[in-house]
Amino acid sequence: MLVACQATPSARPTIEESVSIILTEYSQDLSNESIANDSLYSLPMKALLEERKSFYKEFFLMALHSDLTSISSTYDIRSISQDINQENTFIVEAAEVIDFKAKYRVEPGGHPLINAAKWAIAHTENLDIRKRLQEYSAMYETETRKHATDGFETDFVVEHTLIVLTETNNFQIVQDAYTDANPQDNPMGTDVIEWENGTFTRKKPDYMSYPDYYIYHVGVEELGKNLLNDYSK
Repeated sequence: MLVACQATPSARPTIEESVSIILTEYSQDLSNESIANDSLYSLPMKALLEERKSFYKEFFLMALHSDLTSISSTYDIRSISQDINQENTFIVEAAEVIDFKAKYRVEPGGHPLINAAKWAIAHTENLDIRKRLQEYSAMYETETRKHATDGFETDFVVEHTLIVLTETNNFQIVQDAYTDANPQDNPMGTDVIEWENGTFTRKKPDYMSYPDYYIYHVGVEELGKNLLNDYSK
């Protein structure tokens, strides 16, 4: 079943207007707990939508040691072309800016880098190094408290290639391949979905490459030694 895009009394919406409407609904469904209109999506797309929500929560928890509090996004349509091999099928190229809000997790044992700074201070007699490590610790204390209380925002810029099926004035998103990879600072991509034979797969990021994951998965002594080494140079 396909979803209808409502026309005004005087005219049927153009394909551009219809695609804009369904992408707005797609964006809203990503932000909300439930899907407003199941018929807008094929079964694999409904599964992808739920997977996206799950992945973003996982990413913030694992990579940023934070709890995701909200998602919002907007689309900029780059192009719409008819698939010459399939009737009533359009290929949509669009850029999505996803805005995330989150709050940093504060653990009962304290922030690993603050604990590491304490370890380093206890293992040096150099007063200048101690002073600078104390300043470093105070900076992280302030920053951690702020991000845990006030939260923080970040965003992804994702390039999509969507396949949209249309019959008369009804539309359905049947596939969405996308990536946020860019050659400047994210060559492998963080948010990458590929499709093959009607099935999507996610290329998950290497969480160990994210500082917040790393510091919570190595010992305080190792972090402290690294700090002491850096501040002794």
